[in-house]
Amino acid sequence: FQQALALMNAKRTSEAQAAFIALSRDYPNFSGPLTDLGILYAQTHQRELAVASLTRAVAANPKNEVAHNWLGTLHRENGDFLRAEQSYQKALQADPGYAQAHLNIAILYDVALHRPREALNAYRSYQRIAGTDDLIVDAWIRELESRLQATPAETKVAEASP
Repeated sequence: FQQALALMNAKRTSEAQAAFIALSRDYPNFSGPLTDLGILYAQTHQRELAVASLTRAVAANPKNEVAHNWLGTLHRENGDFLRAEQSYQKALQADPGYAQAHLNIAILYDVALHRPREALNAYRSYQRIAGTDDLIVDAWIRELESRLQATPAETKVAEASP
């Protein structure tokens, strides 16, 4: 497994894929090799293989937050926002402190599902858990706060209009 990871980190993708495939055959109940194989497939734009490998990874270990998070991203990229949300939620159920899943679900809520309050909460959770002030995420938070503050006033104006 360490050798396969070293190949992956060295960007020797074909060799790493072959190593993870062999490991997943030898150890079909281990989710780690399947997760890393799925990540490699995703990074090389082999989406169907990535989804299949990551799905096998979460079947082997339903608490594999990394595999759930990657599945969420692949579903989001395919336009399947409901499945993306479900995958991100499973990642957060498996590990509530997994910052990347908070960020990804925030982006989903903000950009795709247009649920600004939930997006704002998830962005804030990401910032708190990551322990850093990401300037881009700070800007997104300020923009959402501004939008949410403007929404009630716009609603009152619209209600008052004939």
